[in-house]
Amino acid sequence: FFFFFFFQAEDGIRDRSPSRGLGDVYKRQLIFTALYQLENKSNYSFATSTLDKLEKRNLDSAESRCFSILLGRMGRYKEALKYLESYLKSKERLTDLAAYQEKMNLELASNLPQEALQSANKLLMIDPSRNTVRLSKAIALTNLERMNEALIQLSILIGSTTNSIIKASLYQYRAKCRPYEDLNEKILDLEMSCQIYPRGDQQTLLNLLYQTAMYDELEAMIERIAKTRSIKKDFNIAAMRANMYWIARNDDKKALQWYRYAYEAAPPSYKQQFKMRIEAIKLSLIHISEPTRLGMISYAVFCLKKKKKKK
Repeated sequence: FFFFFFFQAEDGIRDRSPSRGLGDVYKRQLIFTALYQLENKSNYSFATSTLDKLEKRNLDSAESRCFSILLGRMGRYKEALKYLESYLKSKERLTDLAAYQEKMNLELASNLPQEALQSANKLLMIDPSRNTVRLSKAIALTNLERMNEALIQLSILIGSTTNSIIKASLYQYRAKCRPYEDLNEKILDLEMSCQIYPRGDQQTLLNLLYQTAMYDELEAMIERIAKTRSIKKDFNIAAMRANMYWIARNDDKKALQWYRYAYEAAPPSYKQQFKMRIEAIKLSLIHISEPTRLGMISYAVFCLKKKKKKK
């Protein structure tokens, strides 16, 4: 006796749920493989060839979503936005909030602040607690030069954020958004940032105090930093302090001391600059009767006196 067994094909088993076909499976596999290659192995050539293969094919809504992610990772933001919008058209309402948030981020990256602002407002109407959306709204308002509104959004964020590093960066960003007239508020924001996260943005605050000739505040800030770390090994701070003593305080001895610290800590490209200043101050200190004159002026007077003696 012979027995024959017949097996039904896969499509026959799934009569009620017809197969999508190998073409659709192939497309999705290509997209996911390209994303993996790009994110884990930085294989841009494979991702680029995948884009070239799939751009001319018809993609359904889910495939358009995946394709937009791939384009976004490749830095082709406007094209990614186009595919993401075709995906979102298939949605009757704001159900996929993550996709709408990604759309807003792509609009910002594509330099479309007005569209990004509209997307942020829609998302905040549904969920006002989304801090990342509020920050994107603040960035969009900044790009539109609507600084007062951006400052309001940043103030709300600072009040609702508990993470210290994020809070410090928000204070920094709010300081950048301040107009020049709000100099005191700008400095207060930077001081708050440095108090929350001590190494956060000290250099920006020091530069601002130095540029605006607020030397008492600068000195106080440097003293505060000196309690937490050695400033003699930070050539930026050492040079700033030396400049302040030399130009603003007319204290050549202290200026010389701090230029030496700056020279020791500086990278090779800066050493010649500090060496010249050290030599200039040394010459100015020859005048015992006039020790606080500026280096260049004192050296000029010294040369004139020398000529007179020769005559």
